[in-house]
Amino acid sequence: MEMVVPISKILHYIKLKLVILREYLIERKYDAVLLQSQDNISWLTCELLYESPFNLQYEKIALLVTMDKVFLITKNPEVLQIIDRDLTGLQLTMIQLSFYGNVEEVVKCIIGSKKTSSDTETSIYQTEILELEELRYSILR
Repeated sequence: MEMVVPISKILHYIKLKLVILREYLIERKYDAVLLQSQDNISWLTCELLYESPFNLQYEKIALLVTMDKVFLITKNPEVLQIIDRDLTGLQLTMIQLSFYGNVEEVVKCIIGSKKTSSDTETSIYQTEILELEELRYSILR
């Protein structure tokens, strides 16, 4: 028999992970981080975005985490509708890119000159890639 975890409990764990991630950013003197690695997005969202009925493993999504907001950036409007309906407790700001839209350009517009890092190599950041393995393997896994 498969155990079903209530969505309220999953949202609670995601919020705890956001607190831990933001403390990690403060320690490293960053204002935000752009998550594009499926491993990091899965960890932060308790794998919710990659499980049924979401099944986004083939979708290009990104999460921009700032000190007070989380932005979900995608090109697929269906992703936004599903997440808006089922994850309203996270208060995500959702951004739908055009077909030719560029995640890094959207991030630049949101962040401006704030110190931002990424978990993957991007053209707009001159900083080192923020490694989140130590957080992913924390007690809140």
